[in-house]
Amino acid sequence: MNTHADTAQARVFFDLLVARADEIPVLLSALATDQPHGASEPAAESAHLRGELYEILRCLAKLRRRFPALDAAPRPLPMPVG
Repeated sequence: MNTHADTAQARVFFDLLVARADEIPVLLSALATDQPHGASEPAAESAHLRGELYEILRCLAKLRRRFPALDAAPRPLPMPVG
C-alpha cells in the first residue's frame, strides 16, 4: 500500500525523470547537427544519451505501475530516438 508521502515523493521523482527525458532528444539533435559524421566522440555520447533515455523510460513505466495515481494527469513521454 502506498502512502500519500510515498506517492508525493514518487511524483517529484517522476517529474524530474520526465524533465530529463524531455532534454535528451534536444541534446541528441544538437549532437547530430553540430558534429561531422563519423566522429567517434559524438557517436559515443549519442549512444550514452540514448541508453540514458531508455533507462529513464523504463523507470517511468515502473513508477506508473507502482503508483497508479501518477497517471491522474499523464504527460506524453518522449519517444526514444535512434
